Amino acid sequence: MNASISVVVTTHNRFDCLVEACRSAAMQTLAPAEIIIVDDGSATPVATIWKESVPFATDISIRFVRLEDEGPSKARNAGARIASGEFIAFLDDDDLMAPEYLATASACLARDSAEVSVTWLRCFDGHREWPGKHFPTDHLTHDPYRNNIGFVGSNIVIRRGLFMDLGGFDTNLLGSEDKDLYVRLRRCDAKITVVEMELVRYRVHGGEQASGSFRFHPFQVSGKTKFLHKHGADMSVATYRALAADAGWFRLMGGDTWSDRWSGLGDVVRFDITKLRSLWPALKARAARDWQ
Repeated sequence: MNASISVVVTTHNRFDCLVEACRSAAMQTLAPAEIIIVDDGSATPVATIWKESVPFATDISIRFVRLEDEGPSKARNAGARIASGEFIAFLDDDDLMAPEYLATASACLARDSAEVSVTWLRCFDGHREWPGKHFPTDHLTHDPYRNNIGFVGSNIVIRRGLFMDLGGFDTNLLGSEDKDLYVRLRRCDAKITVVEMELVRYRVHGGEQASGSFRFHPFQVSGKTKFLHKHGADMSVATYRALAADAGWFRLMGGDTWSDRWSGLGDVVRFDITKLRSLWPALKARAARDWQ
């Protein structure tokens, strides 16, 4: 029997992308119980634009929640609180669902008597597509702290009761909140099934990547450090040192204040000074911009 699934779509100032995301949810072969759009502080309220433009026709109930730019964790939690479905499928406004995504996830959940499904990703950037992260079927053998192995906001379907019992996404984390939820699911022995098909299209934005030009999204900067503080005592020494160096590098390159950058530099030197040598060109470029 197919599960009742509410789709929660979070958005901030990306109405055109939001319409694409919601249309992909509305065109599922297994229709969702509802689509809940959580407007996280868009300059013009999304509900107003939507009702004036009516971007597409659907018989699926579309509900709106408005927040004042509270971040992804609070936005997803707000949608989950009013959801009526037995399960919740989260979707970021710039990502897309393949038409058979919910039906396939529902079948896998039923087959394995699971509480959570995680689906493989396919990346795209508007010009090309390529394979994204494939959440591993042997995920329990992986270190849950070191890297995000493919558990992101847009490719999980989770039983609503379990999600609420866990307290949802940690609202203190504006980054790494997805990895944090996965860690907590493992701790409570939640049954996770893997959908071994690339049924979620994950949009890559070049300006927010932690590589290349080293332009950091502010959520990445704070998220890595707060995640380390929250879970550091449970990590191996090697993982802790690696994450501490990563968090330091993010603060050094993306911190808003000189205090953030100096403390970041201190952690890089303390935990992995090789980062300074391998990424020296990026560091020099950042210093040049700061002194302009």
